[in-house]
Amino acid sequence: MGRVLLSLFLFLSLALPVFAVDYTSDANCQGAWLIEEGEGTSVADDSQNTNNLGFAGDPTWATATPAAAYSTSYLSFDGDDRLSASYDASLAPTGALSLVTWARRPAKDVDDGLIGFGERNSNGYMLRWYSNNAVLIYLLGEDGGAWHNATIGADDVATWVHFVFCYDGAVDGVATAYKNGVEAKGGDNLSGDGLIVYDNDETFYLAYSQAGQGAYFTGDMDESAVFSDIITLTEASDIYDNGLYEASAAAGQVIMIF
Repeated sequence: MGRVLLSLFLFLSLALPVFAVDYTSDANCQGAWLIEEGEGTSVADDSQNTNNLGFAGDPTWATATPAAAYSTSYLSFDGDDRLSASYDASLAPTGALSLVTWARRPAKDVDDGLIGFGERNSNGYMLRWYSNNAVLIYLLGEDGGAWHNATIGADDVATWVHFVFCYDGAVDGVATAYKNGVEAKGGDNLSGDGLIVYDNDETFYLAYSQAGQGAYFTGDMDESAVFSDIITLTEASDIYDNGLYEASAAAGQVIMIF
């Protein structure tokens, strides 16, 4: 009888499709760029919004070594190009914020901008990868432009790295960072006493920091996203393993053993 029940369990487990998570359809996903086009001069926003990114300069499509098995293409940047989208309120959350991206750089001799929105020393947020291996999230607040930051080390060269940086949206809030699906820095109390502020004429960037900052990225970038809530450790690990958009698994082969 035990073998019959076990066989039935195996039958049901293998015969039924496994449905995974689609983070791009989450109401708190304000921008999701899978970078799967493989050609053209723009990248579609796969969230419920239409924050499509246009090329500035000449980013290059590549397919040789994507960030993960679920990716088929990515973009290479040579230090004077970027992607951008005009201001949209969906990319300017005033509460919680999470930034997600895959990045790979050939060297660590420059300070690279990964994600940015707003203007230096004035408003918005940015994620930067520094030449001293630190990766920082900066949040510009209403207290006169004080920088809030959380830092992790990322001494990685010619290797894809997955970053998730989260801010809880509170005054004197807390930031948490994940690297390759594992918590790398947790519970940092952010300096300053103001929430993030924005100007409605600013621009959102990938592979660049902020207007007036001038920190372009040199290297490769893949799946990236902005969320208006906190990504948990479980979610960060799942996104690292399976991507932002996980198609339903195909039905397995039916095996019956009695």
